[in-house]
Amino acid sequence: MEPTVLFRRKTQLLKELEDMIKHHQNIFSGHEPMNGCPDCFSDYYAPIEQNKVLRCFLAGATDDEIVHAIEKGRKKTDQKYAEIFARVIQRRERKTPFMKIGILGGTGNMGRGLAIRWVLKHDILIGSRSLEKARRIAKELETIARGFYQREVQGNIEGVLNSTAANESEVLVVSLPSEAIIPTMTKLKPYLHAKQTIVSNVVAMTKKKGLFCYTRARFCYKPLSGDETDKYSGKSAAEVIQQIVEPTPVVCAFQTVPAGYLNNIDSVMNIDVLMASNHDSAVAVVSKLILDIPNLRPLNVGPLENSRFIESLTPLLLNAAILNNLKEPSIRVVPWMPASIAK
Repeated sequence: MEPTVLFRRKTQLLKELEDMIKHHQNIFSGHEPMNGCPDCFSDYYAPIEQNKVLRCFLAGATDDEIVHAIEKGRKKTDQKYAEIFARVIQRRERKTPFMKIGILGGTGNMGRGLAIRWVLKHDILIGSRSLEKARRIAKELETIARGFYQREVQGNIEGVLNSTAANESEVLVVSLPSEAIIPTMTKLKPYLHAKQTIVSNVVAMTKKKGLFCYTRARFCYKPLSGDETDKYSGKSAAEVIQQIVEPTPVVCAFQTVPAGYLNNIDSVMNIDVLMASNHDSAVAVVSKLILDIPNLRPLNVGPLENSRFIESLTPLLLNAAILNNLKEPSIRVVPWMPASIAK
């Protein structure tokens, strides 16, 4: 459609919508009877779609979204559209921002747990090298989430390739084996953009005589070249990822959150999530996502260099569980209340 024609059509539709809004506001306030309303009871508008358009307008939808809603509403046949638009309404009426979160390694335990927690308020892209596997896991997780949360679920879980998750997400969680970090993130870098936030919950560790040890050398399946060894030597997994994906910001987080707790959807977790990053704006984004999971508290512990200490806590906690017969131990910093309140 030509731009001029589109503009005229948009203007016409918006004028019609303005009249419709005014009419329904009068109905809601009791100043005008609904009986005999041509928009409510004729075939000109599908009432269910009209109601969604109205709610979208009042929630602050854009002109283009409103025009699209009216056009679709008149067709009255696109049920899939109705479901999608209902979610648009829910997103715009929420107090917290809706996000699209990609999870690399979303078919693993940690990725699954984060997905079923965040889908309550956000859209989730489960990334995998196998599209068939990603779609199968996504379907399983959405069934679990909707079975537990019922109508409270406002997002979707979709299975996609890793490249799609990297390209389409606003926040990308890297939950991969440490050996996959360098080859995977190098391959996906062309799909990333600077406005994204990357969350690394990767930990490089080995197991010796039944116990875990932290290591900062296992970031590739094959031996590194001399230049690569010098480049990544002594760095944490999060620092290696940051070096590869620069200038996209990286936040180290979730290393001390047991995957078992996350996967048990009705479990209560009083856990602190330690975060390290060189980017304050990225920390703010991740902090909000952490708070979206009940009883988790985000704690900023400084620059990304400190991610080495966060990552090293994971093998310590695993060893504490093994040696002391503990179930899913984690970290909680005390006192729980801020110093300003404690005074």
